Amino acid sequence: MNDRLLDYIEQLESMLLHLGEELPSMREDVKHLLVYDEEDKVIPLLQIELENETSVPKVTYQGKEVRFNRETLFHWETKSDYSMGGLTYTIEHIENVGKQTPSVNRIERRYYDHI
Repeated sequence: MNDRLLDYIEQLESMLLHLGEELPSMREDVKHLLVYDEEDKVIPLLQIELENETSVPKVTYQGKEVRFNRETLFHWETKSDYSMGGLTYTIEHIENVGKQTPSVNRIERRYYDHI
């Protein structure tokens, strides 16, 4: 093998080693964003179930069902085969139903290229 190829292989090995050291700390950085149940299992952030095209979607956010759903939007965009382009989701629902002053609560998050 020539010297350039050996240098390239060494650079790749160094990068992979560095990435291997970084992954545990990256996992710790995002761990606070996850929601866990009593058995320490990760609860899905968002689930949207739709029985058919005319039914009201059942929305579960951070393990809790969203009741009195008014509007649900979900937009996922892929930039390429290897990278996420962006994500936006919006959940709007009514709180304090049956009380003197019901209110509208809106949960909206934007990630990556949607910011």
